[in-house]
Amino acid sequence: MDGGRGDRRPRKGEGMARRVLVVDDSAMTRRQVALALRGADFEVVEAADGADALEYLARGEAVSLVICDITMPHVTGIQLAQAMAHDPTLDRVPVLILSASGDPYDLERAKGVGVKAWMFKPVDMAKLVATAKRIVAAAA
Repeated sequence: MDGGRGDRRPRKGEGMARRVLVVDDSAMTRRQVALALRGADFEVVEAADGADALEYLARGEAVSLVICDITMPHVTGIQLAQAMAHDPTLDRVPVLILSASGDPYDLERAKGVGVKAWMFKPVDMAKLVATAKRIVAAAA
């Protein structure tokens, strides 16, 4: 039992359906999103940019959802989603973009690489959690 702390490690095979990778170059945004998701019983892993996220995913770590910013150094959110779409071990992992950008070109590119949802910053955390739950349930 986790004693209500929410930090219990999942048993083998158990955590995959509730593990979310949060990718943003803003540590404050990552903390806020992680706090909201952990409050809804998601396990959260954080990465500072798309390159860190790809490194984490390349280790074979299973996640049920990736939530990422679009504008990040090294590897953007679109590039991350594109790399995942072209990897047979990651192409079924849904991606949700969080961004301040409403650039129609970015929205079209995101759709083209299979991004499941796009939410604008500043994000309503209750809506983010509800969207994450919906996406994870649909992908299960």
